[in-house]
Amino acid sequence: MTYIESAISDFTRHVLTSGIRTLFTKRYLPFTLTGLIIVAMNSFVIIVGGSSEYGTPENIRLFLSIEVAVSVSFFITGLILGRMHGGLQILGIVSLSALFAFLFNDGIISQEYIQYMTAFLFLFWIVLGAISQYSFFRDFLGNPVFGGILFLGKHKDDGKVLFGGVVFFITIVNVVLGLMLLNLGIQEGSSIKIFLGGVIVLAGIVNIFPSLGIQNKGDVFFTTLSWFYVIGTIRGMYLIFQLMSGNETGQQGGLLDLVLTLFMVIFAVHKAASTTKDYLDDAGIDEKNEEDRKSNPIIKLFSPNGVFLMILGSAIGYHATTMQFRLQEYSVLSNFSIQKDLPWSLISHEVTILAYTAIYLVFMILFFFVPSYRAYANPHIMRIEWLPPYEDMKLLVLSIVQGKVDYKLDALKLGANIIKDKLGGMLGRKSEAGVEGHLKNTLSKLLDKSKKAK
Repeated sequence: MTYIESAISDFTRHVLTSGIRTLFTKRYLPFTLTGLIIVAMNSFVIIVGGSSEYGTPENIRLFLSIEVAVSVSFFITGLILGRMHGGLQILGIVSLSALFAFLFNDGIISQEYIQYMTAFLFLFWIVLGAISQYSFFRDFLGNPVFGGILFLGKHKDDGKVLFGGVVFFITIVNVVLGLMLLNLGIQEGSSIKIFLGGVIVLAGIVNIFPSLGIQNKGDVFFTTLSWFYVIGTIRGMYLIFQLMSGNETGQQGGLLDLVLTLFMVIFAVHKAASTTKDYLDDAGIDEKNEEDRKSNPIIKLFSPNGVFLMILGSAIGYHATTMQFRLQEYSVLSNFSIQKDLPWSLISHEVTILAYTAIYLVFMILFFFVPSYRAYANPHIMRIEWLPPYEDMKLLVLSIVQGKVDYKLDALKLGANIIKDKLGGMLGRKSEAGVEGHLKNTLSKLLDKSKKAK
């Protein structure tokens, strides 16, 4: 694999292994297993068992009540008891789950209030998932190892977005599709098509400017934001095609939603509740999680345990909301959507697009007006700025491959100079050039030779 492919593969594997390892540590295993069992059983009874003896209305109501009760209990416990002892948290979850399951199943708390609870958890998860996706790109691009590879030789005052041409093309396509949806909505008098078409066009126009490379600094931030936008366009394009084709009766997003949800659970856990103090894996990633937790106001307020429980509770609540939609027992989000009585797939994508757009604009504003956020969003990485431009490097490599430039003597001189500096350092003499200086000088000489031999 290339450096870029290996960097992406290593970082993604690190996130997945670290997050999964955290989920199944002794500290979090009881909560993880509870969530998995509840979700699996509820999915079986509602989806698979609908045509069998297990899928009776009574069983469906019971299992759905239990799932909603557990999700709400996890969230409340994390919110209120996040800083308490683990035993007290387990007691709180068990007590609240039993109480809520009884209240929900017996109809003491009405279906409407249950829907409001799951709607909150659903919206919380959508926002959390969007922020986690942005954070994933920020951590990847801002990582000293992987960011250094991707931004190799790129000057810090060069604000252009990595793969800006691809981002620009996708953005233009999205703007055109948004305009088509907007025009179709005007012709049909459809409020949902007019509104979402306008939102998609607005977000695309804003994203055009970073992809043009008119900014002089902040390339890590603008690359992060642009890639975050590109991922968001997947849902946007799906929604546009659904609305423009008139296919507004489709079911919930399916496999893509499931994969993204699982990955966001793992990444959010990886960020919020890593159990190692100073983690260094075989990919060379040094995250200093303890320092991250100390500087993160959310972690400081609720503790890793509290944040973990809120993440898990919102993820289970998201699943419970999808189950209620499958049973056609849900109306809260439909009532609050731009157009009433939309199917679940369109409501889910509608909310997600709005969340992505809002987060995109908020992060853009924060970058320009909040210095502390700007420092976080555009971290310092090792760029090796003294490397020559790509065109010069390409010329040098071709000249060496074609035998026009003999690099062996220069390489020997480079090695000798480095050894000389090391020996001098042991004797108390400091070199003015240093290793970087010798490398730069050697490359400069080889480039001069390759240009002359051209």
